[in-house]
Amino acid sequence: MKRKILNLSLSSLFGISYSLMILTFPICFILFNRWFFYSQINYLHVLSYLNHYNFDFTYLDVKNAYDSLMDSLLFNFPFSEGKFNYSESGMNHFLDCIPLFFLCIIVFIISFILFFTLLILKKKKIFTNLKIKGYSSMSIVPLILTLFFIIVAIFAAIDFEEAFTIFHSIFFPGKENWIFYVEDDPIILIFPEAFFINCALFIVIFFLIFALIPFIYESINIYKEKKKSKDLLNNINS
Repeated sequence: MKRKILNLSLSSLFGISYSLMILTFPICFILFNRWFFYSQINYLHVLSYLNHYNFDFTYLDVKNAYDSLMDSLLFNFPFSEGKFNYSESGMNHFLDCIPLFFLCIIVFIISFILFFTLLILKKKKIFTNLKIKGYSSMSIVPLILTLFFIIVAIFAAIDFEEAFTIFHSIFFPGKENWIFYVEDDPIILIFPEAFFINCALFIVIFFLIFALIPFIYESINIYKEKKKSKDLLNNINS
């Protein structure tokens, strides 16, 4: 009985840690690999967008503004947006993002350590990763999250602006400083809606790829086992 409880508990933890690891990794990747933003400055016509609002910033100005902002949020540098002016409200919203960023980083680190610790324990047969109809928690838990992503993606595709509002109301309850005004916080222009959509797509696609790998692998094994059993049965009957 104790062995069953151990296997069930660690199997569930194994799938959850794997799911959280592949979910938070692409977010951390975006946060720390700044080329993800740099590559979109020209692609999303950010400079043209700024000029449309009569802001004469160069590519280097935009790049430096982003670097200064991320240095402030991730490495505790004095708050700065480079050459961009900012309001107290706008600054406070960015500062409100810091706990969320570090929560994501901490979750990734913990889930990474936990997943590979459990992987070693499984290899040493300390516990058995339980399966339901041939599928382990590494397939089942990510697929449950995938269904959630699909529902959210459908809702966002129907009304991205409403989805964006709901997102901020959940993560920044009771605050409205996430609503930026161009004249006070022109830096919002370097983050057009398309940028956030691209971020979301990157996160979801990365997650889906690594969610499907164990599912496909186990599906192939299930097929092979069924075929092997069928062939064995045919040989017995013949």
